[in-house]
Amino acid sequence: MINCEKLSYLKYPVFANIYLTNRCNLNCRHCIDSAGIISEQELKNELSNQEIYNIIDYFLERGVKNISFSGGEPLLHKNVFEFIAYLSKKNISVTLLSNIMLINRKIAQKLKESGLYYLRSSIEGPNAEIHDWIRGKGSFQKLLTNLKYLKEVDLPKLGVSLVVYKKNFDFVESVIKLLLRIGIYHLTLTQLIPSGRGKKMKDLVLDKQEYKSLLEMKPVLEKRYPKMIIYMDSPLKAIIYSKDKDKLLECAPCIIGRCFLGIKANGDIYACPMRDEVVIGNVRKDNLDDIWHNSPFLNLIRNTSLLKGKCKECRLKNFCGGGCRALAHLHYNDVLMPDPYCWL
Repeated sequence: MINCEKLSYLKYPVFANIYLTNRCNLNCRHCIDSAGIISEQELKNELSNQEIYNIIDYFLERGVKNISFSGGEPLLHKNVFEFIAYLSKKNISVTLLSNIMLINRKIAQKLKESGLYYLRSSIEGPNAEIHDWIRGKGSFQKLLTNLKYLKEVDLPKLGVSLVVYKKNFDFVESVIKLLLRIGIYHLTLTQLIPSGRGKKMKDLVLDKQEYKSLLEMKPVLEKRYPKMIIYMDSPLKAIIYSKDKDKLLECAPCIIGRCFLGIKANGDIYACPMRDEVVIGNVRKDNLDDIWHNSPFLNLIRNTSLLKGKCKECRLKNFCGGGCRALAHLHYNDVLMPDPYCWL
């Protein structure tokens, strides 16, 4: 670790995400990237294959452990299988974030043969009524069908994400039961972020008590359904575990500026997967090493002594880092303010 006064972060990021394209075959209501149909100019401005390989090689040279490909819909990029194979041959765990609407048996097998480690798709509820309201008519049944194709090829890891908001908050356990029935054992829970197209869903964002309940629900559900591995990496879990010294020591601030870096389809560099419209550079004109070590934005976030409001004197600030910086930025337009979901 590098330690400079209050700054603490890895020498290089160990997790990286690359947007292969901002094109998408869906038009989801809550998409923070507003992905979908893009102009010819935007398409021309997307990274070339060689530029993507250059970015991949940069991360490989610096010891990255996991690279994920997303979008838009990454399966719309004709070279996605080659990128996955290139990395898997170098023993790098590759994650693909896909809506899987383009999956069939042939593509599922091709992903397996390319060496894909983890495919994560998305589910919005336990039935078509809830799911299709977000993702479009017929998408729920297609999701279930295509998950079966992916199950057949036996990828090392297969999971889904659930964006939780007021309309599906009471259906989290029902989603778990559905996933267990079809043999999916990895579930990622996130809250709705009112960004991108999600701005139109502001009235459906969880309130503070609902979010706290969701955090408290996680260990209960894990105990009730031991086969299901539930991910919910909120920095605010430090509050939940504040009286358990061992678990508290396992808590850490979010990944912004500490172990993660992302590259958008046009080469823009971003620090946070939940607030990627905050751009800190571009690979076509900036040096990634310089960005990682010297970005004023990243160093601002890394320095917990600069936190404002109730975080300033909080004994948990070095464990939670002030909570989610994306939500603080979205709510206050200030990354140093407290996470608006913090209930302390």
